[in-house]
Amino acid sequence: MKTDFGHKLWTADEYLTAYSYRFDPALPFVQKDDCIEAPKCDAYRDGYASISLLEKAKHKPGITIRAECDFEGVAAPLIVIAEEVRPDTGGVIRYDNYFEVVIYKNGVNIWRLWPENGKIVHKNLLRLVTPLETGKKHLLTVTVGEKTISAETNGIKATIPAPDMFSEFYAGVTVCEGLCRFYNMEIE
Repeated sequence: MKTDFGHKLWTADEYLTAYSYRFDPALPFVQKDDCIEAPKCDAYRDGYASISLLEKAKHKPGITIRAECDFEGVAAPLIVIAEEVRPDTGGVIRYDNYFEVVIYKNGVNIWRLWPENGKIVHKNLLRLVTPLETGKKHLLTVTVGEKTISAETNGIKATIPAPDMFSEFYAGVTVCEGLCRFYNMEIE
């Protein structure tokens, strides 16, 4: 399914707006004419909230997720693969066991994040150093295999082992660490 995030071209209730347990408060996306973007929020160290938009249906390995995005400064738009989602005590949809495939001004990262002793811990699985232009649209493509994960942008591609990939998961996009935007997303 491909979704264009332009104004009046999609419906938010077709998706789960979700948040990692790493971040608070839970704010909504800002709708622009041709995209959705991170809202300003002084509670976050970079001045913008972190929000995920996930397809409501769970997926299995063998899918590809594509998202057209841009970012400014040190922002990091990403594709997220989350094992489970559930409401917290305030009713906010959260996740805590997940993978992130991130682009930012210095390249592409793949992260593994999970809960441990009441906190979310993380490990960097891949760091591809290649300058990416800010303020320019980039197509981020992620393919999830049974025991692998692949990332591709601007002709740069890498596949790494992911032996603990989930048998089922939620997939979508996240704005993180600054001003970033998503123009569309496709999962096939």
